[in-house]
Amino acid sequence: MEIPNLDIFKPNNNLEIKKGRLLISEPLSLDYFFNRTIVFVTEYNENGAFGFILNRMSEYRLSDVFNANFLFNPKLNIGGPVGNDTLNFIHTIDYVGGIEVVPNIYWGGNFDEIKLLAKEGKINDKDIRFFIGYSGWASNQLKQEIYRNYWQIINYDKNIIMNLKTESDWEQTLKQFGNKYKYWANTPKNPTLN
Repeated sequence: MEIPNLDIFKPNNNLEIKKGRLLISEPLSLDYFFNRTIVFVTEYNENGAFGFILNRMSEYRLSDVFNANFLFNPKLNIGGPVGNDTLNFIHTIDYVGGIEVVPNIYWGGNFDEIKLLAKEGKINDKDIRFFIGYSGWASNQLKQEIYRNYWQIINYDKNIIMNLKTESDWEQTLKQFGNKYKYWANTPKNPTLN
């Protein structure tokens, strides 16, 4: 008789971590900030890693940061626990520049042009996402977290990167990856209360 694999909470990391990949936190993580998150890795090298949480929203809007009126005035995402006094953005608008992280998704660029487009309402949520703060790891820190099974690595998906907004999106995204991850998605936040 074959014994089933009961280690359902261990990620199956067949992919190497690199720029453009997504990190999905395992469901039993005790990390306050990264619990039930999906992170888009925008930079990864020997010095460390940099990215943005895709499924955490703040209550702040673009107009709150600049004290100005914008026809496109989105809520700002919480990008991570580092640099909460910074504003970053990822976008699909190639003519404003920036670093191409994956095909047709850029990090940074001409911010004056972005503000003008937002003021005139010429961009929308499908074009750009703004982040307060970011997620950062020192050299080898992220590699160690992956080794300790804190993260599932997946290939980038433009729909995930540009459309995730809430914690429930973590659950919906996991369900796309098969039965094992349906268990992850259905795990209560505090299993001791179940």
